[in-house]
Amino acid sequence: MTKATQSGLFGRLLGGRKSHGPIEKTNLPPSRVPILKDPLGAAVTRGLAAGRGASTAPDDSLRSAEKLARPATEMNAEPEAVLGALLHLVEDHPMTERLQLLAGRQIENIHPPEVAAATWANISERFPKSAEALRMHLRWAGRLGTHADAQRRILIARFPTFPVAYDDLLLYARAYDEVKMYSEADMAFEAALRLKPASEGSYLSYARALMSRSNIAQAVEVLRRAELNDVVGEQLTRLKMTIEHDSHLLGAASPRALQTGRVADSVLADLLDRIAERRAAMSQDVRSFVGPVFMLNGSLGPGGAERQLMNTAIGLQECIDQGRKLDGRDIIGPIVVCVRSLTARRDAAFFKPALTKAGVQVVEYASFAAYGGNRRQSIVRDVADLLHFLPHQMIEGTERLTDIIAGQRPDVVHIWQDGTIFATALAALLADVPRIVLSVRTAPPIDRPTRMKPEYSILYPRLINMPGVVLSANSHYAAHRYAEWLGADPTRIPVVYNGLRQLPVNSDADTTALNDNFTNALSGYDFTVGTVMRFDENKRPYLWLDCAAALLARAPATRFIMVGDGPLLTTAIEYAEMLGIRNRVLFTGHTDRVGYWLKQFDGFLLLSIFEGLPNVLIESQFAGVPVVSTPAGGAAETVIQGQTGLILDSGDTVDPALVAEKLLILRSNHHQRPAVAALANDWVRRTFSVEQMLEGTARVYLR
Repeated sequence: MTKATQSGLFGRLLGGRKSHGPIEKTNLPPSRVPILKDPLGAAVTRGLAAGRGASTAPDDSLRSAEKLARPATEMNAEPEAVLGALLHLVEDHPMTERLQLLAGRQIENIHPPEVAAATWANISERFPKSAEALRMHLRWAGRLGTHADAQRRILIARFPTFPVAYDDLLLYARAYDEVKMYSEADMAFEAALRLKPASEGSYLSYARALMSRSNIAQAVEVLRRAELNDVVGEQLTRLKMTIEHDSHLLGAASPRALQTGRVADSVLADLLDRIAERRAAMSQDVRSFVGPVFMLNGSLGPGGAERQLMNTAIGLQECIDQGRKLDGRDIIGPIVVCVRSLTARRDAAFFKPALTKAGVQVVEYASFAAYGGNRRQSIVRDVADLLHFLPHQMIEGTERLTDIIAGQRPDVVHIWQDGTIFATALAALLADVPRIVLSVRTAPPIDRPTRMKPEYSILYPRLINMPGVVLSANSHYAAHRYAEWLGADPTRIPVVYNGLRQLPVNSDADTTALNDNFTNALSGYDFTVGTVMRFDENKRPYLWLDCAAALLARAPATRFIMVGDGPLLTTAIEYAEMLGIRNRVLFTGHTDRVGYWLKQFDGFLLLSIFEGLPNVLIESQFAGVPVVSTPAGGAAETVIQGQTGLILDSGDTVDPALVAEKLLILRSNHHQRPAVAALANDWVRRTFSVEQMLEGTARVYLR
């Protein structure tokens, strides 16, 4: 990619807003920072350098590429080999859009999210008229970002004013539909219809978008307008037949669905109301022991929730192996951990070895046969036609899990995190599991716009009132926010704090050398401020560096250590250079020696926007390090304010000078470090031990 293209893309990502009002640009790095490289971009560059830019891929090459793009499930080929073959085709035909779209999809399955995001950003830059490239660019920006600003910046840069050309209107409409800004999307669809009332494409695009939102009534109206304008075609005819079929099904199975704007909402509400009636008639046996437990999550990647799932599953398994009671109850088991996939992304199986070593069975439901392999005998058969109207995550989870769960006959299905609850709660309900635990880990979806789906507002209120279903949180903050959102009594949401053990402090030669070289390169220091973070928008690494610069201005003998990696690591390093503090900041990158690094810190700084119950604050205090943090999520619950840590008044607007003041307090009290360390260590051992978490979990299972 050329330098001009790189700077142009960053200018768009970080640029201002023209016709839509101002976008706040808080703590953003300068636009000169380099964009992440991607393997597809490298193949394009090689092909262009070889003078192949004018070559369009022939039909046989495109057919080969289409065939290659399917093998992961159909031909059992290695994903890396498939990507290599696709990149070879891209190199031969570097400006063929379809080849790059196929390669981009394959990169998603192999490379980390930040590389996938960069790849789609670059494809969209190369093919600015590609609706799919822009849609995927927006999707990955939303996945990596913490709020809608990342997507909004892209949209505003691409469309500084409302478009007037027909093709641009359709691109605008599809893009805004992707980010669920439906009024903006519909305005553009309507403008396109007015501009070309005889074009089949605009009616198709509009009707399909409405169908994807389950808005059948409005889609029917769009097709009726096509007929009035004498617009006919094979694709419109097929779509009309599909809609008529769906309308017939809904009329028979969920009549109110046709009377509302969102079919998915009505269908889901009908299903849940029927299940609630059935569960109300079920006998709720009171048991004095915990029998089979089936735990569900999306993956076993290296996340905080996944770590707590692992700790819980292994802890329960150890109780079984040792014949140890929890809360006075026997744990009978077995314990099964079921995730959607262990291969869908890099490190998705991160915690699997520890679970397997402990004797916990791990399975993947994406590989299960739909309907247990026999639709006619499936538990789901009576509602199978209605599933068609639900979001695809719910369809997959319900079709592939219901019969499997029913066959396992668990006493408890324990579902971790909102996304997995969204995908699998219906399966657990249809399988008539007596106790379903919904474990939420942070603020509710309503507080996180990029994660919010309309169906949550149907799903959660019914779930928390369903017999045998309990919502559990890992902080009082989360319990109260869910209660406020759902209009529920917060005392009905039990809080089970995360359970952690002190991290090992051992090092290795490379890690020790990295620290020694950093120390020796300094002219001297008397205070170390550190952090452990994923370098992304939520953790605000640029703001962290602003705070470091503010502290250095008042305490020049301070050094800083930032542990972790992520999509903003490269640009954070660039930003430190721009601030003139690069020589005082050590960026360790990815490491499994977090415990060692914590022992190097005199103070820990966390500036997150969103958090659940931050494990890093607990681990820091385990290591005897006092903390300064924004009040994100349950952060305030992890410290004894003024003794083991300091919580800022606000996380929305953070003044680096004020943060520096807080860190100076830690520095001035450094002589009290042994007493503070002992207090912090004792506090977290009593409050956030694995044992207390297991006891609390057992109470939730049997309450």
